[in-house]
Amino acid sequence: VLTVFTDKVPTARIQRCAKLFDDVGAGIAVEYTPLGAIPRISDGMEYVRAVSQTARAGLMLDSWHFCFSDDTWEDLAAVPPDDIAYVQFTDALQPEILWKNGVGLREKIGDRAETANPVRSWLDAGATVAFGSDGPYFAFDPRHLMWQAITRRVAGSDTPLAASEAVTVHEALAAYTTGAAHASLAEADRGMIRAGMYADWALWSEDPRAVPVDALRTLRVHRTDVGGRTVFEHDATEPSA
Repeated sequence: VLTVFTDKVPTARIQRCAKLFDDVGAGIAVEYTPLGAIPRISDGMEYVRAVSQTARAGLMLDSWHFCFSDDTWEDLAAVPPDDIAYVQFTDALQPEILWKNGVGLREKIGDRAETANPVRSWLDAGATVAFGSDGPYFAFDPRHLMWQAITRRVAGSDTPLAASEAVTVHEALAAYTTGAAHASLAEADRGMIRAGMYADWALWSEDPRAVPVDALRTLRVHRTDVGGRTVFEHDATEPSA
């Protein structure tokens, strides 16, 4: 997937990269995003057409990016089906995207940014919500991301996004456990501690459901097990954060 977040990459360089992929039987999916250097469908199609001269390429259509871009349904309908690599319908929600890009969204799309990631509305409608990180570009830490989903705070601003789409700590925790397992089609053996399921669990210094919301980000991880195997254990001799 070709994603350009800052400066637009020269077409010739992308063509060379695409040829390397093509030599091993792979193609390129060009992802456009309203906050990056490929902000519109037309920008993405420029790369697709250029790359298609020497290799296989298609446009990656992401529903989140489309909804917050300046593109219209007519722009979308004009994309030839053969030029679409794949379509991604609102993948696992990533609170870190709002934390990092909230100010930019406000500047670009105004009031529409306030209800970005309408988690409250989806939960109220009966949807199963899964949180993710979109790593490695965005942070992985669920303590910080749970806090963001609860408070709707964004980096660089003292004004949160609309509280009408905030969730509770119980709902945020579920989105990272049972919800994430459901999104991974793994709810039969992951997502909760129960006999017959994989022993995936983390021991935190306090119960996240019992501490003030701003304390979530400073909870200490004492131990993490994956599949019953300890993959992290805090050294008790280290000073507390």
